[in-house]
Amino acid sequence: MYRLMLYFLLALWLAAILFGFTKVLLYNPFDILASGLFLIAICNITNYLFSKVLGARTKPESASITAVILTLIVGPFPLLENLPVLTFIGVASMASKYIFAIRKKHIFNPAAAGVFLSAVLLNAGASWWIGNIPSLLFIILGGLLVLAKIKRFGLALSFLAVYFLSTNSFPAPPVWFFVFVMLVEPLTSPAAKNKQVIFGGFVALVYFLLPKIIPGYGYGLETALLAGNLLNAALSVWVRFSSQI
Repeated sequence: MYRLMLYFLLALWLAAILFGFTKVLLYNPFDILASGLFLIAICNITNYLFSKVLGARTKPESASITAVILTLIVGPFPLLENLPVLTFIGVASMASKYIFAIRKKHIFNPAAAGVFLSAVLLNAGASWWIGNIPSLLFIILGGLLVLAKIKRFGLALSFLAVYFLSTNSFPAPPVWFFVFVMLVEPLTSPAAKNKQVIFGGFVALVYFLLPKIIPGYGYGLETALLAGNLLNAALSVWVRFSSQI
């Protein structure tokens, strides 16, 4: 699963760079390339250091997956002018895997945690720039392959159903990327199919309610996912506790 997700994300990254060169996307392709290479480096270095210091096992592809996700949802902007922000986001994403963990299993989606912390502390959150019409076909096709591999169709469908019923609108391209890449991450979403349906619906409901509770709130997707991750972790702890009573 990890390798398939990494290949999918790398394909999106390379497609975005090509779209930049051909002016299909009005982003600087060198910014997309440079920020991606930097985030891959900083995430892998940080992840390696944390794993060695804490004696934790980690998947070789996981840090690169997070790095490419960050590349596709942050910016894109010139690298040198934004090194502090990119460094913070990369380090915070990797640190969240080790700081917020239960039994060496991280609670929060690392990319969501990184961009949320950056938004709150640095006022520099995710732009979700990969969510655009030219990229949408690639996102959906690659996402369906990932869902078939990890068997999370119920989770994705429950989110999309609640999203449509609450907003009465077709999901925008950034939402499709969010669903296929971040929402369905196996380590921070439930394994049981019935819980997946609850999880997906809960995240969509939180996303719908956030701007109504906090008018003008601009970090709905990442905040809703973190809330879902927290619910999933709490339920897992409760199930283990109940089984011991």
